[in-house]
Amino acid sequence: MATEMVHESVLGNFTSLPDDEVTRALSFVVLSNSAPWLFAAGPAFRIDGAAIFTLAPGRSGAASVTVALKNDRQVLDDRRSVVVPFRVEQVNSPPTATVPAHLAVVEQEAVVEQHLVGVIHDVLPGPFYDEWNSQAVSFRVSFASSSAALFATPPFVVMEEGSGHVHTHDDIPHLPPHTLRFTTSPGVHGVAEVSLVPYDNGGVALGGSDTGQTLTTQLKVYPRPRVRAVYPRIGTVWGGATVTVRGDFFGSAYSRGYFLEAGGKYSNVSVLLGGRACEHVDVISDSELHCVVPPGRGCANISVTIVDGSLTRSGHLSCGYVYTEMLFGAVQEEGNGVLALGPKDGEAAGASALFDLAVSKSVLALHILEGGSQVVLGGSFLTAGDVRVNHIARYDGHMVHKLGNGMDGAVHALVQLPGGDMLAAGVFTKSYLSSGGAVGTGGLARWDGSRWSSLECTMSGSYFTAAVNGSLLYVGGRLKETCGIPTRGIALWDSYRWRALGSGLAGGAVHAIALHHDFVYAGGSFVEAGGHAVSRVARWDGADWHALGFLNGDVHSLAVFGEYLFAGGDFTMAGSRQCNHLARFYSGEWVEVGASGGVNGPVLTLLPIQSCLYFGGAFSQVAQAPDRAQAHSSGALRGGNRTHSSKPTTMARLARWCVHEQQFEAIQGVGMLLGSVRALAAPPLNGQCPSTMSVC
Repeated sequence: MATEMVHESVLGNFTSLPDDEVTRALSFVVLSNSAPWLFAAGPAFRIDGAAIFTLAPGRSGAASVTVALKNDRQVLDDRRSVVVPFRVEQVNSPPTATVPAHLAVVEQEAVVEQHLVGVIHDVLPGPFYDEWNSQAVSFRVSFASSSAALFATPPFVVMEEGSGHVHTHDDIPHLPPHTLRFTTSPGVHGVAEVSLVPYDNGGVALGGSDTGQTLTTQLKVYPRPRVRAVYPRIGTVWGGATVTVRGDFFGSAYSRGYFLEAGGKYSNVSVLLGGRACEHVDVISDSELHCVVPPGRGCANISVTIVDGSLTRSGHLSCGYVYTEMLFGAVQEEGNGVLALGPKDGEAAGASALFDLAVSKSVLALHILEGGSQVVLGGSFLTAGDVRVNHIARYDGHMVHKLGNGMDGAVHALVQLPGGDMLAAGVFTKSYLSSGGAVGTGGLARWDGSRWSSLECTMSGSYFTAAVNGSLLYVGGRLKETCGIPTRGIALWDSYRWRALGSGLAGGAVHAIALHHDFVYAGGSFVEAGGHAVSRVARWDGADWHALGFLNGDVHSLAVFGEYLFAGGDFTMAGSRQCNHLARFYSGEWVEVGASGGVNGPVLTLLPIQSCLYFGGAFSQVAQAPDRAQAHSSGALRGGNRTHSSKPTTMARLARWCVHEQQFEAIQGVGMLLGSVRALAAPPLNGQCPSTMSVC
């Protein structure tokens, strides 16, 4: 606050006057002032010669004040005026500023300089002249942090270029707000106590001060949420499953910046799976949250986003959740097994994607458990995911789990028995227990969730296929008897005992069984059914076997799709028609599939899924009609029957044939890495199998 000042005897004392002036009243008059801005008031001069004035705050410099006498007759004696010099020396006062007690930013994923614009405000140097002559204020910055690696470059303060002065409530023009800049290290979070010491360029002469009081603020770098895993990782395309997302920094006083009241829960958390919202998000702890997955398809990326005030932060996990429309098992050309997903994205016929699961040899059988959240794979492999499993394993998308200690031979088929147990069929003689030892099961073994057991007796023979219809189990392979009952090639378990289907199938093995209404269809390498000559495929009507035309090669897979029976195998002729490895039977005759000539190698597995039949094998090309190929390349996916000549399309051991298109379509993605696709599986559609009487 400005104070009035009095300096005595600046001018002569005129209180005692000569006799001729005694009757005159005299006073001093200021004729001019070379620097009036130095003064808030005055200067004025008393008749005793004292100068009275009030200096303007923060002003310094020199002034020349011209003074003359005046009498009561207003006669001014300016001939004898006096110049009174004034000099105001600058004494610097410390600069001041204001900074918030708390500042917050989000952990960075890359090296990016952060700017907290205007957080240092009310910046005032001392003394302040005006907007054109004020001093500059700078800041010395130091910090102490909870992590030595918190900052990639330490904090510093700048005044943004182009900023104007700011007039406050007291109308004193302060310097513009200043910006705190720094770069945090990628992936590092924590708390830093930041100290800022303002200083100006006014110096310390005459006892002045150019350094202000230390300002402190707590700068918190909030962590981004980490998404580590989702359990279960595998689910159906319809969604609806409640999943557990595990990671870090979902909800705690440290990660969110505030404490909860008793019984409260952290909110403002959203979860996306493949770009769709996961509903009913419930933060359980800092490392766990639950939500209900939306519908989707393929390999879904997951993101968790937290919003607290102005702070938004997200964490991501690639392919964190897998929607299983279809799984397939295969063997690579070098002999390693493969478990893969198809399609891997939102396109129904999109590319496939391999699971990150190392399998030592071929995958021959798949069975999806628990509403699509886990898969059992069987085959000729001994290890899966670096775990010694011996031909069979359970996979949850993260880990491989043993089923006992596996078998002593390859597993070729997996089905769920009435009552919920699982049946493994294959070329083995015993099943190993978790506790040690083994059970002499033969080629059929029942798994009850914790232990292997035989199905009534120790089996003899080799089993390649199995199918279930209600309470009835059908098994086929290379066998002569089952538990003392003659069962050539095929046998029936009615949940109580084993039964034969007539005199069975002979002259070769049974590799495929399909069920439709009361009919049992069998395919393989056999040439006799119920004493009748057949050609590798036959039908059981409940009382007798019937031939189903002529096929010139073995049958490896059968599937009922609509009212058709589809067969895949080694054959190239079906009846009198050329049907390269794939044919369909209807109204007493075999016909080609579509109008494009089939595929160029064996079809080993078939699976209907909704309106399409998927098939895999050892083929590398599928014949495709020219107009279909052109339509596909232009994005069209619909069309009727084609009658044009076909041309081959290179593809990767897996394809489909859909009712609406009536054409083959490749499932791409793993290319020529595969030697052959041996097994297909799909989760139940809303609790039902993919098609009537198909095995899930």
